[in-house]
Amino acid sequence: MMTYLDCWIGAATALLSQALAGEPELVESLPKPLESGAFGFAATVAGDLEGRLAVILDGAILAAPLMGEGVDQKASWGELLREVAEAAAGELLAKTGKKCRVEKFEEIGGESKVSRAFQLKSADHDWTILVRDEVRAPKPQAKAPAPERDRKSTRLNSSHANISYA
Repeated sequence: MMTYLDCWIGAATALLSQALAGEPELVESLPKPLESGAFGFAATVAGDLEGRLAVILDGAILAAPLMGEGVDQKASWGELLREVAEAAAGELLAKTGKKCRVEKFEEIGGESKVSRAFQLKSADHDWTILVRDEVRAPKPQAKAPAPERDRKSTRLNSSHANISYA
């Protein structure tokens, strides 16, 4: 079953290699602890799927001009990761018919739990990217219990031996 995270990985793989200088490659890896200076962004998704997907980046990535010279690297990462989150929602719709949208996108601190880990590899360096996926199908709403019916009105009164129909 295709998940929002699967779609995010596909969109990130394509968009990061296209948008970043040196065309680095995103590859899955084992989680590695991040140094101080790590930063991240979270997309809150709503629709047929809902929840939050957080992406934490190695702070050392800000020292490399992957977004180009003379630009605010952190703000540019935010814009690119928002684009990835929105592309993932579009890919999910195209592949599964499930509709969702990015309702909120914000900068965050660290995350203590990780769903998947990746390395963004360039020719001379690699950086850790951690992802926490909490996007799921919403839980069905509990139905209110039906009011109890008066049993007298739903059963035949056995004291009437003959039933006449007009």
